[in-house]
Amino acid sequence: MGSYLSQPVTDKESCYGRGRGHVWGCSAMQGWRTGMEDAHIAVSGLGDELDELSLFGVFDGHGGAEVAAFCKQHLPDEIRRQLRKRLADGARLSGDVLGEALISAFHAMDDMLRSPEHERQLLALKQAVRPSAKGIGAAASSSSGSSSDSGSSSGSDSEAEEKEDGKKPRGVLSLLSNSIQSTLEQARDKGSLSREEAKQVMMKMALLRRLESKAPSLSSDAAAADNVGCTAVCVLLSDTEIVCANAGDSRAVLCRGGSPVELSHDHKPNEAGERERIEAAGGRIEEIPVGARVHYRVNGNLNLSRSIGDLEYKKQPALGHERQMICSTPDIVKMALNKEDDFIALACDGVWDVKTNADVCSFVKKRLAAGEEIVPAVEALLDDCIAEDPKKASLRFDLNIFKPRPSKWHRDHPGIRVACNTTSLQAACYHQMGAD
Repeated sequence: MGSYLSQPVTDKESCYGRGRGHVWGCSAMQGWRTGMEDAHIAVSGLGDELDELSLFGVFDGHGGAEVAAFCKQHLPDEIRRQLRKRLADGARLSGDVLGEALISAFHAMDDMLRSPEHERQLLALKQAVRPSAKGIGAAASSSSGSSSDSGSSSGSDSEAEEKEDGKKPRGVLSLLSNSIQSTLEQARDKGSLSREEAKQVMMKMALLRRLESKAPSLSSDAAAADNVGCTAVCVLLSDTEIVCANAGDSRAVLCRGGSPVELSHDHKPNEAGERERIEAAGGRIEEIPVGARVHYRVNGNLNLSRSIGDLEYKKQPALGHERQMICSTPDIVKMALNKEDDFIALACDGVWDVKTNADVCSFVKKRLAAGEEIVPAVEALLDDCIAEDPKKASLRFDLNIFKPRPSKWHRDHPGIRVACNTTSLQAACYHQMGAD
Protein backbone atom coordinates (compact mmCIF):
# COMPACT_ATOMS: atom_id res chain seq x y z
CA MET A 1 0.00 0.00 0.00
CA GLY A 2 2.96 2.31 -0.33
CA SER A 3 2.69 5.02 2.32
CA TYR A 4 -0.63 3.75 3.63
CA LEU A 5 -1.29 1.23 6.37
CA SER A 6 -3.33 -1.89 5.69
CA GLN A 7 -5.77 -0.66 8.35
CA PRO A 8 -6.25 2.87 9.71
CA VAL A 9 -4.95 3.73 13.17
CA THR A 10 -8.05 5.06 14.93
CA ASP A 11 -6.56 5.22 18.43
CA LYS A 12 -6.54 8.80 19.64
CA GLU A 13 -4.16 10.67 21.87
CA SER A 14 -6.33 13.13 23.78
CA CYS A 15 -5.53 15.55 26.57
CA TYR A 16 -7.32 18.16 28.62
CA GLY A 17 -6.05 21.08 30.63
CA ARG A 18 -6.67 24.49 32.13
CA GLY A 19 -4.94 27.76 31.41
CA ARG A 20 -5.62 31.45 31.85
CA GLY A 21 -9.35 31.79 31.26
CA HIS A 22 -9.68 28.52 29.37
CA VAL A 23 -10.16 24.83 29.67
CA TRP A 24 -8.72 23.06 26.65
CA GLY A 25 -8.46 19.56 25.25
CA CYS A 26 -6.54 17.94 22.41
CA SER A 27 -6.96 14.78 20.40
CA ALA A 28 -4.87 13.31 17.59
CA MET A 29 -5.52 10.40 15.23
CA GLN A 30 -3.22 9.04 12.56
CA GLY A 31 -5.73 7.40 10.23
CA TRP A 32 -4.44 5.52 7.18
CA ARG A 33 -1.05 7.17 7.00
CA THR A 34 2.24 5.59 8.09
CA GLY A 35 3.34 8.65 10.01
CA MET A 36 2.53 12.23 10.96
CA GLU A 37 4.52 15.44 10.49
CA ASP A 38 2.18 17.99 12.04
CA ALA A 39 2.09 19.94 15.29
CA HIS A 40 -0.26 22.19 17.20
CA ILE A 41 -0.07 24.81 19.93
CA ALA A 42 -2.59 25.79 22.57
CA VAL A 43 -1.53 28.57 24.93
CA SER A 44 -4.27 29.82 27.23
CA GLY A 45 -3.00 33.24 28.27
CA LEU A 46 0.35 34.51 26.95
CA GLY A 47 1.39 35.73 30.40
CA ASP A 48 1.98 39.00 32.26
CA GLU A 49 0.78 42.01 30.30
CA LEU A 50 -0.31 39.66 27.47
CA ASP A 51 -2.39 37.37 29.65
CA GLU A 52 -5.65 38.55 28.10
CA LEU A 53 -4.55 36.88 24.85
CA SER A 54 -4.64 33.19 24.01
CA LEU A 55 -2.91 31.54 21.08
CA PHE A 56 -4.00 28.47 19.14
CA GLY A 57 -2.47 27.13 15.96
CA VAL A 58 -1.64 24.19 13.76
CA PHE A 59 1.35 23.43 11.54
CA ASP A 60 1.00 20.93 8.69
CA GLY A 61 4.47 19.58 7.95
CA HIS A 62 5.85 18.37 4.64
CA GLY A 63 9.21 16.84 3.80
CA GLY A 64 9.64 16.03 7.48
CA ALA A 65 8.25 16.88 10.91
CA GLU A 66 11.06 19.14 12.09
CA VAL A 67 9.91 22.55 10.86
CA ALA A 68 6.42 22.02 12.31
CA ALA A 69 8.05 20.99 15.60
CA PHE A 70 10.35 24.03 15.41
CA CYS A 71 7.37 26.37 15.01
CA LYS A 72 5.66 24.71 17.94
CA GLN A 73 8.70 25.38 20.10
CA HIS A 74 9.52 28.91 18.98
CA LEU A 75 6.48 30.68 17.55
CA PRO A 76 4.66 31.39 20.86
CA ASP A 77 7.75 33.08 22.34
CA GLU A 78 8.36 35.02 19.14
CA ILE A 79 4.77 36.28 19.13
CA ARG A 80 5.21 37.38 22.75
CA ARG A 81 8.43 39.18 21.80
CA GLN A 82 6.80 40.98 18.89
CA LEU A 83 3.81 42.05 20.98
CA ARG A 84 5.97 43.31 23.85
CA LYS A 85 8.12 45.25 21.42
CA ARG A 86 5.02 47.06 20.18
CA LEU A 87 3.73 47.69 23.70
CA ALA A 88 7.10 49.22 24.58
CA ASP A 89 6.69 51.56 21.61
CA GLY A 90 3.38 52.78 23.04
CA ALA A 91 0.95 50.68 20.99
CA ARG A 92 -2.12 49.03 22.46
CA LEU A 93 -3.25 45.48 21.77
CA SER A 94 -5.60 46.32 18.90
CA GLY A 95 -6.42 43.91 16.10
CA ASP A 96 -4.04 45.76 13.78
CA VAL A 97 -1.19 45.43 16.24
CA LEU A 98 -1.90 41.72 16.78
CA GLY A 99 -1.89 41.17 13.03
CA GLU A 100 1.41 43.00 12.57
CA ALA A 101 2.98 40.94 15.35
CA LEU A 102 1.80 37.68 13.77
CA ILE A 103 3.27 38.64 10.38
CA SER A 104 6.62 39.55 11.95
CA ALA A 105 6.65 36.32 13.97
CA PHE A 106 6.00 34.18 10.88
CA HIS A 107 8.86 35.95 9.06
CA ALA A 108 11.10 35.46 12.10
CA MET A 109 10.63 31.68 11.88
CA ASP A 110 12.31 31.67 8.45
CA ASP A 111 15.10 33.94 9.72
CA MET A 112 15.71 31.64 12.68
CA LEU A 113 15.77 28.56 10.47
CA ARG A 114 18.65 30.13 8.49
CA SER A 115 20.83 30.75 11.54
CA PRO A 116 23.55 28.14 12.30
CA GLU A 117 22.33 27.78 15.90
CA HIS A 118 18.79 26.95 14.88
CA GLU A 119 19.83 24.84 11.90
CA ARG A 120 21.62 22.56 14.35
CA GLN A 121 18.52 22.48 16.51
CA LEU A 122 16.43 21.60 13.47
CA LEU A 123 18.64 18.61 12.75
CA ALA A 124 18.26 17.55 16.38
CA LEU A 125 14.48 17.86 16.06
CA LYS A 126 14.63 15.71 12.95
CA GLN A 127 16.12 12.95 15.08
CA ALA A 128 13.83 13.58 18.05
CA VAL A 129 10.55 13.72 16.13
CA ARG A 130 10.03 10.27 14.73
CA PRO A 131 6.56 9.84 13.25
CA SER A 132 5.25 6.44 14.23
CA ALA A 133 3.15 3.96 12.30
CA LYS A 134 1.33 3.35 15.57
CA GLY A 135 0.71 6.89 16.74
CA ILE A 136 1.82 10.48 16.72
CA GLY A 137 5.42 11.35 17.51
CA ALA A 138 5.87 14.00 20.19
CA ALA A 139 8.30 16.87 19.77
CA ALA A 140 8.70 19.81 22.11
CA SER A 141 7.61 19.81 25.71
CA SER A 142 4.64 21.98 26.60
CA SER A 143 4.44 24.56 29.33
CA SER A 144 1.73 25.21 31.89
CA GLY A 145 -1.46 26.31 30.25
CA SER A 146 -0.28 25.24 26.81
CA SER A 147 -0.25 22.19 24.64
CA SER A 148 1.46 21.13 21.44
CA ASP A 149 1.60 17.71 19.83
CA SER A 150 3.27 16.74 16.60
CA GLY A 151 2.40 14.32 13.85
CA SER A 152 1.78 14.05 10.11
CA SER A 153 1.82 11.87 7.07
CA SER A 154 3.37 11.15 3.77
CA GLY A 155 1.82 10.06 0.52
CA SER A 156 1.31 7.23 -2.01
CA ASP A 157 0.09 6.86 -5.61
CA SER A 158 -3.31 8.30 -4.81
CA GLU A 159 -4.19 11.97 -5.03
CA ALA A 160 -3.17 12.32 -1.38
CA GLU A 161 0.23 10.76 -2.02
CA GLU A 162 0.70 12.88 -5.13
CA LYS A 163 0.13 15.84 -2.89
CA GLU A 164 2.90 14.87 -0.49
CA ASP A 165 5.44 13.22 -2.77
CA GLY A 166 5.92 16.42 -4.72
CA LYS A 167 7.32 17.98 -1.57
CA LYS A 168 10.10 15.52 -0.80
CA PRO A 169 13.18 15.79 -3.11
CA ARG A 170 16.05 17.36 -1.14
CA GLY A 171 19.05 19.48 -2.14
CA VAL A 172 21.22 17.81 -4.78
CA LEU A 173 18.58 15.12 -5.24
CA SER A 174 16.09 17.77 -6.24
CA LEU A 175 18.52 19.40 -8.70
CA LEU A 176 19.40 16.08 -10.28
CA SER A 177 15.77 15.01 -10.53
CA ASN A 178 14.82 18.33 -12.12
CA SER A 179 17.69 18.03 -14.61
CA ILE A 180 16.49 14.60 -15.71
CA GLN A 181 12.93 15.84 -16.00
CA SER A 182 14.05 18.85 -18.05
CA THR A 183 16.01 16.67 -20.48
CA LEU A 184 13.07 14.33 -20.95
CA GLU A 185 10.72 17.26 -21.52
CA GLN A 186 13.05 18.62 -24.20
CA ALA A 187 13.18 15.19 -25.80
CA ARG A 188 9.41 15.03 -25.81
CA ASP A 189 9.28 18.40 -27.55
CA LYS A 190 11.86 17.32 -30.15
CA GLY A 191 10.42 13.84 -30.53
CA SER A 192 13.70 12.03 -29.87
CA LEU A 193 16.94 11.88 -27.90
CA SER A 194 20.42 11.77 -29.39
CA ARG A 195 22.67 8.90 -28.35
CA GLU A 196 24.76 11.26 -26.20
CA GLU A 197 21.66 12.75 -24.55
CA ALA A 198 20.29 9.29 -23.81
CA LYS A 199 23.63 8.29 -22.29
CA GLN A 200 23.66 11.37 -20.05
CA VAL A 201 20.11 10.72 -18.87
CA MET A 202 20.95 7.10 -18.01
CA MET A 203 24.02 8.22 -16.06
CA LYS A 204 22.02 10.83 -14.16
CA MET A 205 19.30 8.33 -13.34
CA ALA A 206 21.87 5.84 -12.05
CA LEU A 207 23.49 8.55 -9.92
CA LEU A 208 20.10 9.65 -8.60
CA ARG A 209 19.26 6.11 -7.48
CA ARG A 210 22.63 5.87 -5.77
CA LEU A 211 22.24 9.16 -3.96
CA GLU A 212 18.69 8.34 -2.91
CA SER A 213 19.93 5.18 -1.23
CA LYS A 214 22.34 7.33 0.80
CA ALA A 215 19.98 10.27 1.31
CA PRO A 216 20.25 10.37 5.13
CA SER A 217 24.00 11.07 4.88
CA LEU A 218 23.41 14.04 2.57
CA SER A 219 21.86 16.20 5.26
CA SER A 220 23.88 19.25 6.27
CA ASP A 221 23.40 22.22 8.53
CA ALA A 222 23.36 24.54 5.53
CA ALA A 223 20.40 22.73 3.96
CA ALA A 224 18.50 21.74 7.09
CA ALA A 225 15.31 23.62 6.15
CA ASP A 226 15.79 23.92 2.40
CA ASN A 227 13.25 21.23 1.53
CA VAL A 228 11.31 20.87 4.76
CA GLY A 229 8.47 23.17 5.72
CA CYS A 230 5.00 23.52 7.13
CA THR A 231 1.81 25.47 6.69
CA ALA A 232 0.79 27.64 9.62
CA VAL A 233 -2.63 28.82 10.72
CA CYS A 234 -2.86 30.64 14.06
CA VAL A 235 -5.52 32.48 16.01
CA LEU A 236 -4.93 35.11 18.67
CA LEU A 237 -8.07 35.29 20.78
CA SER A 238 -8.94 38.16 23.10
CA ASP A 239 -12.15 38.71 25.04
CA THR A 240 -13.62 40.64 22.13
CA GLU A 241 -11.74 39.81 18.94
CA ILE A 242 -10.34 37.06 16.74
CA VAL A 243 -7.16 37.70 14.74
CA CYS A 244 -6.22 34.91 12.35
CA ALA A 245 -2.95 34.48 10.45
CA ASN A 246 -2.63 31.87 7.72
CA ALA A 247 0.19 30.85 5.36
CA GLY A 248 -0.45 27.77 3.24
CA ASP A 249 -3.41 25.49 2.66
CA SER A 250 -4.54 25.00 6.23
CA ARG A 251 -7.76 26.81 7.05
CA ALA A 252 -9.70 28.66 9.74
CA VAL A 253 -13.49 28.95 9.79
CA LEU A 254 -15.82 30.73 12.19
CA CYS A 255 -19.24 29.18 12.71
CA ARG A 256 -21.55 32.15 13.26
CA GLY A 257 -25.25 31.55 13.77
CA GLY A 258 -24.79 28.06 12.36
CA SER A 259 -23.19 29.28 9.12
CA PRO A 260 -19.48 29.20 8.19
CA VAL A 261 -17.51 32.44 7.88
CA GLU A 262 -14.03 32.09 6.38
CA LEU A 263 -11.17 33.43 8.48
CA SER A 264 -8.59 32.36 5.89
CA HIS A 265 -8.26 31.05 2.37
CA ASP A 266 -5.97 28.37 0.95
CA HIS A 267 -2.80 29.58 -0.78
CA LYS A 268 -2.42 27.66 -4.03
CA PRO A 269 0.06 28.30 -6.88
CA ASN A 270 -2.62 28.74 -9.55
CA GLU A 271 -4.24 31.74 -7.83
CA ALA A 272 -3.59 34.91 -9.85
CA GLY A 273 -1.75 36.84 -7.13
CA GLU A 274 0.29 33.83 -6.06
CA ARG A 275 1.21 32.97 -9.66
CA GLU A 276 2.33 36.55 -10.30
CA ARG A 277 4.65 36.53 -7.28
CA ILE A 278 6.06 33.07 -8.09
CA GLU A 279 6.83 33.91 -11.71
CA ALA A 280 8.27 37.32 -10.81
CA ALA A 281 10.71 35.50 -8.50
CA GLY A 282 11.79 33.21 -11.36
CA GLY A 283 9.60 30.24 -10.57
CA ARG A 284 7.29 28.26 -12.80
CA ILE A 285 3.98 26.53 -12.18
CA GLU A 286 3.42 23.08 -13.63
CA GLU A 287 0.00 21.52 -14.18
CA ILE A 288 -0.04 17.85 -13.23
CA PRO A 289 -3.24 15.83 -13.92
CA VAL A 290 -4.14 13.44 -11.10
CA GLY A 291 -7.29 11.53 -11.96
CA ALA A 292 -10.05 14.02 -12.63
CA ARG A 293 -8.15 16.83 -10.90
CA VAL A 294 -5.22 19.01 -11.83
CA HIS A 295 -2.52 19.79 -9.26
CA TYR A 296 -0.50 22.96 -9.66
CA ARG A 297 3.09 22.74 -8.43
CA VAL A 298 5.81 25.32 -7.99
CA ASN A 299 8.80 24.18 -10.06
CA GLY A 300 7.05 20.83 -10.34
CA ASN A 301 7.36 20.28 -6.58
CA LEU A 302 5.39 22.18 -3.92
CA ASN A 303 1.60 22.22 -4.29
CA LEU A 304 1.17 25.27 -2.07
CA SER A 305 2.49 28.79 -2.45
CA ARG A 306 3.14 29.93 1.14
CA SER A 307 4.82 28.16 4.02
CA ILE A 308 7.35 28.44 6.82
CA GLY A 309 10.63 26.75 5.90
CA ASP A 310 11.17 25.49 2.33
CA LEU A 311 14.18 27.81 2.21
CA GLU A 312 15.25 26.50 -1.21
CA TYR A 313 12.54 28.80 -2.59
CA LYS A 314 13.60 31.80 -0.49
CA LYS A 315 17.15 32.53 -1.64
CA GLN A 316 16.73 36.06 -3.03
CA PRO A 317 17.31 38.47 -0.10
CA ALA A 318 16.62 41.54 -2.24
CA LEU A 319 12.99 40.44 -2.59
CA GLY A 320 12.30 40.55 1.15
CA HIS A 321 10.00 38.09 2.87
CA GLU A 322 6.86 39.04 0.99
CA ARG A 323 8.05 38.53 -2.60
CA GLN A 324 9.92 35.23 -2.35
CA MET A 325 8.86 32.43 -4.69
CA ILE A 326 7.34 30.65 -1.68
CA CYS A 327 6.70 33.21 1.05
CA SER A 328 5.92 32.93 4.74
CA THR A 329 3.82 36.10 4.85
CA PRO A 330 0.42 35.21 6.32
CA ASP A 331 -2.89 36.74 5.35
CA ILE A 332 -4.48 38.44 8.36
CA VAL A 333 -8.21 38.44 9.09
CA LYS A 334 -9.61 40.38 12.06
CA MET A 335 -13.13 39.88 13.33
CA ALA A 336 -15.03 41.03 16.42
CA LEU A 337 -16.72 38.32 18.46
CA ASN A 338 -20.47 38.58 18.85
CA LYS A 339 -23.27 36.64 20.48
CA GLU A 340 -24.05 34.76 17.25
CA ASP A 341 -20.67 33.01 17.24
CA ASP A 342 -20.72 29.24 17.80
CA PHE A 343 -17.10 28.16 17.32
CA ILE A 344 -13.92 28.63 15.29
CA ALA A 345 -12.38 25.76 13.34
CA LEU A 346 -8.67 25.70 12.42
CA ALA A 347 -7.71 22.67 10.39
CA CYS A 348 -5.06 21.23 8.12
CA ASP A 349 -6.10 19.68 4.85
CA GLY A 350 -6.78 16.30 6.44
CA VAL A 351 -10.20 17.58 7.50
CA TRP A 352 -10.90 19.88 4.57
CA ASP A 353 -10.09 17.21 1.99
CA VAL A 354 -13.22 15.38 3.11
CA LYS A 355 -15.34 18.04 4.82
CA THR A 356 -16.61 21.41 3.63
CA ASN A 357 -16.65 24.41 5.95
CA ALA A 358 -20.39 23.93 6.34
CA ASP A 359 -19.93 20.20 7.10
CA VAL A 360 -17.60 20.91 10.02
CA CYS A 361 -19.81 23.69 11.38
CA SER A 362 -22.90 21.49 11.25
CA PHE A 363 -21.16 18.44 12.71
CA VAL A 364 -19.67 20.20 15.73
CA LYS A 365 -22.61 22.53 16.39
CA LYS A 366 -25.11 19.66 16.44
CA ARG A 367 -23.12 17.78 19.08
CA LEU A 368 -22.51 20.80 21.26
CA ALA A 369 -26.20 21.70 21.08
CA ALA A 370 -27.04 18.17 22.22
CA GLY A 371 -24.87 18.66 25.31
CA GLU A 372 -21.92 16.57 24.17
CA GLU A 373 -18.57 17.52 25.70
CA ILE A 374 -16.20 19.20 23.32
CA VAL A 375 -13.43 16.55 23.27
CA PRO A 376 -15.82 13.70 22.38
CA ALA A 377 -17.39 15.94 19.74
CA VAL A 378 -14.06 16.56 18.03
CA GLU A 379 -13.02 12.91 18.37
CA ALA A 380 -16.27 12.02 16.62
CA LEU A 381 -15.37 14.44 13.83
CA LEU A 382 -12.08 12.59 13.32
CA ASP A 383 -13.86 9.26 13.13
CA ASP A 384 -16.31 10.67 10.63
CA CYS A 385 -13.47 11.83 8.37
CA ILE A 386 -11.97 8.36 8.05
CA ALA A 387 -12.73 6.86 4.65
CA GLU A 388 -12.92 3.12 4.05
CA ASP A 389 -10.59 3.56 1.08
CA PRO A 390 -7.40 5.49 1.95
CA LYS A 391 -7.23 6.79 -1.63
CA LYS A 392 -10.35 8.83 -0.92
CA ALA A 393 -8.71 11.11 1.60
CA SER A 394 -5.42 12.37 2.98
CA LEU A 395 -5.99 11.95 6.70
CA ARG A 396 -3.65 13.21 9.39
CA PHE A 397 -5.09 14.35 12.66
CA ASP A 398 -4.20 16.57 15.59
CA LEU A 399 -6.96 18.34 17.51
CA ASN A 400 -7.19 21.05 20.14
CA ILE A 401 -10.31 22.09 22.01
CA PHE A 402 -10.64 25.18 24.18
CA LYS A 403 -13.34 26.39 26.57
CA PRO A 404 -13.01 30.03 27.60
CA ARG A 405 -13.95 30.78 31.18
CA PRO A 406 -16.56 33.58 31.23
CA SER A 407 -14.82 36.96 31.34
CA LYS A 408 -16.65 40.24 31.87
CA TRP A 409 -17.33 40.37 28.14
CA HIS A 410 -18.60 36.80 28.13
CA ARG A 411 -20.87 37.53 31.08
CA ASP A 412 -22.33 40.37 29.04
CA HIS A 413 -22.78 37.98 26.10
CA PRO A 414 -23.98 34.74 27.73
CA GLY A 415 -24.75 32.96 24.46
CA ILE A 416 -21.21 32.98 23.09
CA ARG A 417 -19.40 29.73 22.37
CA VAL A 418 -16.11 29.68 20.54
CA ALA A 419 -14.36 26.66 19.14
CA CYS A 420 -11.17 26.09 17.25
CA ASN A 421 -10.77 22.99 15.15
CA THR A 422 -7.22 22.25 13.98
CA THR A 423 -6.05 19.34 11.79
CA SER A 424 -4.09 17.50 9.24
CA LEU A 425 -6.72 16.18 10.56
CA GLN A 426 -5.76 18.83 13.11
CA ALA A 427 -8.70 20.27 15.05
CA ALA A 428 -9.46 22.53 17.98
CA CYS A 429 -12.57 23.95 19.58
CA TYR A 430 -13.17 26.89 21.88
CA HIS A 431 -16.29 26.63 23.99
CA GLN A 432 -17.55 28.85 26.78
CA MET A 433 -17.89 27.09 30.11
CA GLY A 434 -21.42 27.05 31.39
CA ALA A 435 -22.94 28.19 28.09
CA ASP A 436 -24.56 24.86 27.24
